[in-house]
Amino acid sequence: MDQIKIDSLIAEKIMKWKVYNYENTGTCEAVDEEGNIVIISKEFSPSSSIQDAWKVVSILSVDYGVKVYEDLGAPCECSLHHFSEEPTFFSEADTVPVAVCLAALKTVGIDAEHLLNTR
Repeated sequence: MDQIKIDSLIAEKIMKWKVYNYENTGTCEAVDEEGNIVIISKEFSPSSSIQDAWKVVSILSVDYGVKVYEDLGAPCECSLHHFSEEPTFFSEADTVPVAVCLAALKTVGIDAEHLLNTR
């Protein structure tokens, strides 16, 4: 999984942080809403940290009802509902954080599932 790419897209598109990608080192930093420098995939990693994934859920819940489902042995699911019972955006993944990230990115027109099979 290209974790840095997913995490940096979440930081930029969902959290609305200014993101700086350093291709020569393979690292990424962002400036958060308070002006703090955040190292992506270390200090902010919504694709692997449930705490960071819930920060994303908090942002999403302003515009969507968010449902997260996890059952042992089944794929984790995240569905976003916008004034209806049918999901507007839906994703499945091996973990809840990844499912949340994939659904969040769909809200801004990015289908990031192909990033799961890289690296």
